[in-house]
Amino acid sequence: MTLDMVPSHLLHTKPIDLRHICLFYIGHIPTFMQIHLSKALEEPYTEPAVYTQIFERGIDPDFDDPTKCHDHSIVPDKEDEWPTLAEILNYRDRVRERLRTAYASGKLDEEGKHSRRLARTICMVYEHEALHLETLLYMLLQISDKVEPPQGFVQPDWQGLSRQWKARIERDGVKQRQAVEHFPASIMQLGQDDSDVDDAKNPVNAAHSFGWDNEHGIRRVEVPAFKVDLLPISNNEYLEYLKATSFDSKQVPSSWMRLTDDLYGIRVIYSPGHVSFDVAGDWPVQASGRQLAAFATWKGGRLPTEPELRTFMNKHLVDKPGANIGFRNWHPVPPTLADKTRTGKFIGADNGGVFEWTSTILEEHEGYSSSILYPGYSSDFFDGAHSIVLGGSWATIPRIAGRESFRNWYQSQYPYVFAGARVAYDV
Repeated sequence: MTLDMVPSHLLHTKPIDLRHICLFYIGHIPTFMQIHLSKALEEPYTEPAVYTQIFERGIDPDFDDPTKCHDHSIVPDKEDEWPTLAEILNYRDRVRERLRTAYASGKLDEEGKHSRRLARTICMVYEHEALHLETLLYMLLQISDKVEPPQGFVQPDWQGLSRQWKARIERDGVKQRQAVEHFPASIMQLGQDDSDVDDAKNPVNAAHSFGWDNEHGIRRVEVPAFKVDLLPISNNEYLEYLKATSFDSKQVPSSWMRLTDDLYGIRVIYSPGHVSFDVAGDWPVQASGRQLAAFATWKGGRLPTEPELRTFMNKHLVDKPGANIGFRNWHPVPPTLADKTRTGKFIGADNGGVFEWTSTILEEHEGYSSSILYPGYSSDFFDGAHSIVLGGSWATIPRIAGRESFRNWYQSQYPYVFAGARVAYDV
């Protein structure tokens, strides 16, 4: 996907100043894999070992003060000090061969049962690669007029799709699309039980689901009664909000491209890098949590909490058949309402292919223990600046988007991610 999309002259550029150059992420993915394979298999690092210093960990500096940042790799200052793309790809292929060898050697099979630690390592490097693919893609969206479209995918018939979407929206009816769903007070369970702390006590792989450290432990929480918009905020709705609030340029989403002084398009990775509001106005808007929280306040509501949004998503599944996840499309689509019941009411909704912001801050919770395999994965971001997002986007693999315990997070003011929101209200 990414190697065909990034022209060679852009490999050393930073589409987002708060991230490394594009080339870093191509080297980071196999480096992360080889570090953790070496630990699990008790083998030396794949050469060149210096890659573990350059590519081990990316950056997420404070949005307001970039001098503040967690521990990360020290990368070269000059372009000619970086490894070449050919060298990185040769290294990548040798790391992948180590994984194939591990499978072929039987090291994943001990008396008919998988090694829990090695199985966990492989799950972790697989999901890590998938998550960083999405990171690189949202970086590329910021230079959408310069990248190549994904090979093997046909340029969408935007006008034809637009007609289909508008016809469906018209059939739904305005009132239904503005519907608010009520949820009574409840007690719900969050999280799952798969801490790597327990691997030493359970060395073989029992029936369980992989989870990152912030997904466990299991806890029960009270969820007061609330109501929430059935559909997330659209680009059209957000544009209406900007026009009603004097159009502050600081509130313009990074997913929009300025075309003229008063005309914007919606960024896509297909040439010419944007589509019109006539095409994408009904897509879920992708913006920062801070921007969308301001919209929610203007509308008379707020962003939902994590338990509230999880309550909603447990009913309206992110990974339902036909959902816009896992590259079903290479762009968002208008959210849909599910089939009507006999009473004429809609019984479900699909959000169109974005993560969704919550108002919940990432922090230590009951039953949490920092990962042994990946120390600091979550705890480095217990800084009060990162908010939980749930679900998954069009670029999120289904095993992540559909796992109820999965929690992602970004700085609340970070505007580049494939994340939208819906408005919640107190009852």
